[in-house]
Amino acid sequence: MSYLKLNKNILDNKPEMLDREVLLTNALGCCYHTTLAQCNTRKYHGALVVPQRQIDTDSHVMLSAVAETIVYQDEQYGLSSMLFGGGVELPERRAEIIAADLSPTLQYTYACGEMRLRKTILLMQDSMQLICCYHLMETPLPIVLRLQPFMAFRGVHCLGRKDHTNMPKTKTIANGIKVIDGLVYDMVYLQSSQPPMVTFLPDYWHNVYYPQEADRGYAATESLFTPGTMEYALHSGDMLYVSYSLAEMEPYSIRTRFNKELAHRREIGSYAACLQKAASQFVVTDKDKHTYIKAGYPWFGTWGRDTFISLPGLSLARPDLTPRVVESMKQSLNQGLFPNIAAKGRNSYNSADTSLWFFWTLQQYADTPKSYRRLWNKYGPVCKEILRCYREGTLYAIRMDDNGLLWQGEEGRALTWMDAVVDGRPVTQRKGYAVEINALWYNAISFAIEMATYAADQKFVDEWIDIATDLPMHFQLNFWSDEHGYLADCVRPDYRDFSVRPNMLFAVSLPYSPITDRMRKAVVDKVKAELLTPRGIRTLSPSSPDYHPTCQGSQAERDMAYHQGTVWPWLLGPFVEAYIKVYGREGLPLAKSIFGEMEASLKEKCIGTVPEIYDGNEPHIPRGAVAQAWSVAELLRIKSIIDKVY
Repeated sequence: MSYLKLNKNILDNKPEMLDREVLLTNALGCCYHTTLAQCNTRKYHGALVVPQRQIDTDSHVMLSAVAETIVYQDEQYGLSSMLFGGGVELPERRAEIIAADLSPTLQYTYACGEMRLRKTILLMQDSMQLICCYHLMETPLPIVLRLQPFMAFRGVHCLGRKDHTNMPKTKTIANGIKVIDGLVYDMVYLQSSQPPMVTFLPDYWHNVYYPQEADRGYAATESLFTPGTMEYALHSGDMLYVSYSLAEMEPYSIRTRFNKELAHRREIGSYAACLQKAASQFVVTDKDKHTYIKAGYPWFGTWGRDTFISLPGLSLARPDLTPRVVESMKQSLNQGLFPNIAAKGRNSYNSADTSLWFFWTLQQYADTPKSYRRLWNKYGPVCKEILRCYREGTLYAIRMDDNGLLWQGEEGRALTWMDAVVDGRPVTQRKGYAVEINALWYNAISFAIEMATYAADQKFVDEWIDIATDLPMHFQLNFWSDEHGYLADCVRPDYRDFSVRPNMLFAVSLPYSPITDRMRKAVVDKVKAELLTPRGIRTLSPSSPDYHPTCQGSQAERDMAYHQGTVWPWLLGPFVEAYIKVYGREGLPLAKSIFGEMEASLKEKCIGTVPEIYDGNEPHIPRGAVAQAWSVAELLRIKSIIDKVY
């Protein structure tokens, strides 16, 4: 049985089918994303969501949905549906889904009486093209399949509005139609393996409703353009192939292309294989052959911090991925800072830790000390630039103080990974010495010295060795408290914040630790006692008066909870790494338990991948982005850590 075959309990539960999602992606940044029920509930959902580089670096919903209706024994049944304001769902009658599987690609089996129809949805890996195969497996009578496309032609963060004065144009092509929206967007070609009966009824359908957007406090209705319908008569055993693409093709080749692509897909048969498949979804290569990591679906783009944290896990099965992504990211280095958010022509550099995570990425990539010389020769200039800029001072008041510690922060700015800002104020006030920033700083300097030593760069070693030697003492003096028994989260001259947060983990988990063995044990024990959950690590202890148990509501409400107790799966990676460092083989049972419990997350929200966050309290409802790169990456890294200890 396929690992991603869904059971009848899910298929018969309509609320579950509308809540759980499916995602197909390719390496070009194209995706197919909707609910398991085949009904869009987000503005981000779409049958063909693609980059439009001539416009910007965001994704764009070209084809929002295709209304699929079968006429069987003079009755109409929908294979998919659409929601409208006022609680209306069309069509009212749906064919029964009797089977669904996501391996090796998305496939549904529908039933209406004695009729059985299988729909296979396949996103091509080398082009902006989706092909659906409709196989009428058995039926006592012929059926009619009616397809009605709904076009959006908009960015994923926007909603469409009617404009009858500038309606998209539709033209007939071989076995189908093409839809043209002005001079900016690419054309969308809808073609099939057999000639359709086309009925042109160009119009806008209004009040298309997305309940997930309403739940998140956003506008939730839009207007979508439909050019009309395409109909096909099908008999028992017939197979129809329908292509939705940004390029026209010969109709006879659609079937061949589909079967050739499907033949290269591997069956997903295990937890580990599913994680590896999920890992590939975040790797995108643009038309200039630059490779980037997409931080998450559906709304994240390229984030520098997420990229460097994710790379070690994502590249475990693809060692060449790290140098490819690093080379692409190098081009955007500015005053020692990698961009927090990378967007063509408008990079944002408001992050104090992204460039420090770059050093950690190199550490994970370096398989043996023998490779340090090669790494230093290749990346030494970048490492030197980053360290020099941090020491001398760079953007956002990021600078090394006389004690060797790293200060960061400006009013109204949130420069650490806890970056939520509401009404111009960071939710977590971490201006000053942040514990993980300084742990990363110490680790970066120490690793740079080690690489330089192997490369015989004595000048660099002499320049930084005294700072590295003295840093642990200053770190411990500023962050450690015997009274509390753990590390402060943030330190300023007049204040030390001892909120119990996961950031102190990095003083243990990173390869170079600035604290003693006794302190390390106290840190991991504290995190285990107050922050560890079956779905990740809380961002704040429930004992804090600022603890938020759920992350839902409007943007402001969600931001207030985002790092105030919300559970993050990615933090399980540093926790397991720190725990194994402290407890050695005795820590294996807990590490294996953590990894095993997270398996259920692969079917809790977006089937086959891991979400961004969960609520802090049970039942730990999944929230945020439905698929997050570092959530998947750190689970893969946990498995690697466990395997190495064995």
